[in-house]
Amino acid sequence: MAKVKFNEITKQFGTNKPAVSNLNLEITDKEFMVLVGPSGCGKTTTLRMLAGLETPTTGTITVDDDDITRLPPKDRDIAMVFQSYALYPHMTVRDNLAFGLKNLTLSTPQKVIVSLLKLLAYTLLFSVFYAFGYILDSFILRSPGVVFFSAITLSFVIAWIVYPELRKNIEYFVLKFSIGIPGIHDYINQLEEIETRVKQTAEILEIEELLNRKPKQLSGGQRQRVAVGRAIIRDPKVFLMDEPLSNLDAKLRNSTRAELAELQSKLQTTTLYVTHDQVEAMTLGHRIAVMNKGVIEQLGTPSEVYNKPRTAFVAGFIGAPPTNLVKGELTKQGKQLLIRVNEGSFIKIPSDYPNPDLLENHIGNEVIIGFRPEQVEILSIKDSNSITGTVTFTESIGSSTIIFVNLFGSEVRLSEIGHKPRKIGSEIHFRFSGAQTHLFDEKSGISLENHDFSVH
Repeated sequence: MAKVKFNEITKQFGTNKPAVSNLNLEITDKEFMVLVGPSGCGKTTTLRMLAGLETPTTGTITVDDDDITRLPPKDRDIAMVFQSYALYPHMTVRDNLAFGLKNLTLSTPQKVIVSLLKLLAYTLLFSVFYAFGYILDSFILRSPGVVFFSAITLSFVIAWIVYPELRKNIEYFVLKFSIGIPGIHDYINQLEEIETRVKQTAEILEIEELLNRKPKQLSGGQRQRVAVGRAIIRDPKVFLMDEPLSNLDAKLRNSTRAELAELQSKLQTTTLYVTHDQVEAMTLGHRIAVMNKGVIEQLGTPSEVYNKPRTAFVAGFIGAPPTNLVKGELTKQGKQLLIRVNEGSFIKIPSDYPNPDLLENHIGNEVIIGFRPEQVEILSIKDSNSITGTVTFTESIGSSTIIFVNLFGSEVRLSEIGHKPRKIGSEIHFRFSGAQTHLFDEKSGISLENHDFSVH
């Protein structure tokens, strides 16, 4: 397998701001790394630079310490799964899987010889039908033009549409017959090896029964499996996946996501996966790189990114529903730390906040307080530590209810287990613990706490 390293990578298109700026990222051997972020954040550009489809403006990219920055895509031993599947519509699943391997194994002289032998095979097929038509014409048709046209038509229909295996068998027969020609013996061995790998790949992806179908006969999930299979059959050093699940419906996306995770665990291939879906990122990635405006704002495990967001952007992007972020001024009344949201409205910093001394240096500064909807405790009655807001809307999703609340002019969301609709305009009381409170500097967006995570 392989270790991938981006070193000081910048990509700029024209005079616009860099699409990727000063990127440093190391993907370890066998790791499933996910780049996640909104549209335009630079994640797909990063992927394309690794694939060789884009060239960095500055910086280097290495795979196993080999510099591949200027290497052509075909020489990188990297396989890519595209968002649009990119299957050949006229080919069967078997041919789609085998296509890349055939291109890799044939030299130019071999391609010429094989093409001539295939032409011979088609000529042989045509001759069989022409002879059959000529015999038929002698007794019935008495029209050589009809015989010729019929032979061509039958050859095309049977060899390409009705029974493509017949064409392949004739090609294989011609190759066997021509085994004395230099290079043909090796080519036949390669074909047999390719067929073995096609069957092995089909077994891994559980698509053995689909090998003779064409893409238009497959469902979206089946097409996605074929697209993945075309990548893994090559046994590359690195897999690249560019939002491969975005074209699937929600239910199929969930099941295919689990299959991808299981597949990567089985194959143990270094993988770089790009998505805008933070649920995919959280469930698939060994580590997550959250990108925004061309830079990585936080790099860490899903747990680290979720529980200790380094910036307000990360806190707001990761999580469903997203983290509530409320702006205000950090102030203090006696020993109580507060966020002044507006004149006369305060949010108390919970007394069990783990780093109260750290906040002393930020009193008087504009900050952002964050708390997650699912980590809020909703109270039946108001108490001295509770926060009170006004219900503006409720959204039931079956297992839980999302409550939209007007909190001192800002909209926040609270999550409550079960179906619990609330009256619009009613008051709601809630609180959250200090351990689940996040505070960020408003100008920089960076957490006020000392989180030891990499940002590039």
